Amino acid sequence: MLQPLIRKQLEASVLGCIIMENLICEVADVLTVRNFNSWGINEDYALIYQSITEMFPTMPIDLITLNGYMNQKHGGNYSFQLFELVAPIASTAHLLQYAFLLVQHDIEDQFKKLLSELNPNRQITKMAFNEIHQMLKDKADVFEVVNSSTDYLSSIGVTEEELEPIIEFQENVLRKIENIKKKSSYKAVFSQLIQMTHISALPQKEKDSLQNLISLFQRLLNSGRVSREQMDLINKLTNSN
Repeated sequence: MLQPLIRKQLEASVLGCIIMENLICEVADVLTVRNFNSWGINEDYALIYQSITEMFPTMPIDLITLNGYMNQKHGGNYSFQLFELVAPIASTAHLLQYAFLLVQHDIEDQFKKLLSELNPNRQITKMAFNEIHQMLKDKADVFEVVNSSTDYLSSIGVTEEELEPIIEFQENVLRKIENIKKKSSYKAVFSQLIQMTHISALPQKEKDSLQNLISLFQRLLNSGRVSREQMDLINKLTNSN
C-alpha cells in the first residue's frame, strides 16, 4: 500500500495532466472514480475525476470548462483547487505511467483484501495468504500474481467455493488489461494511418479510405468504446480495394 502522501501526489499528478492537455481519452479505459480519494474539503480528487468522466467525451476539459461544470453541478468555485493540480505539471509524458501505478496498487490492495477473507482458521489458507503476500512484497508483477493465483490456490487445496470471488476478481483484472491493450493497438494504428496520408503518390481512392479510417479511429480513441458495427466498418475499410 502506498503511503498516503505519495498516493495523494500520484492522484494529483494524474488529474493535473488530464486537465492540462485534455487527456482523459488516454486513461478513460484505465482509471475509474474508485482509483481516487477525497482527501479533504478542498481536495476531493474523486469528485474531480467523476466530473471529468461526466464531461467526457461531449465537452472539452480544461481549467475553465471543468470549473464551470463543477460549479453548476456542485456549487462553489473550484478554480484555485484545479489550478493547484495543473501548476506543478511540467510535462504530461508520464500520464499513462502514473495511471498504471494507481491501478496496480489498487489491484494489489483489493487482492490482499480478498485473500484476507479466506477462512483464516485453515492452515492451508494461512499458507496461501503468506506466500502470495511475500510474492507481492518481493515486487512481483501484481497482474501476473493475480493471473496465476487461482491455479496456485487450487493446487494447495483451496475449495472452489472459496475461489469464486478470487476468480471473479481475476476475470475483471484480465478484462481491464485486454481493454487497455486494445486501446493501445488503436493508438498505434491511428499513428500509422496519419503517416500514410503524407505519401504523395497514394491514389485518391486509398486516400479517401484512409481519411475514413482516421476519422473512425479518432472517434474510438475519444470514446474508449468499440461497438460491433465499428469493428465491421474497420474491417470493411481495411479490406477495400
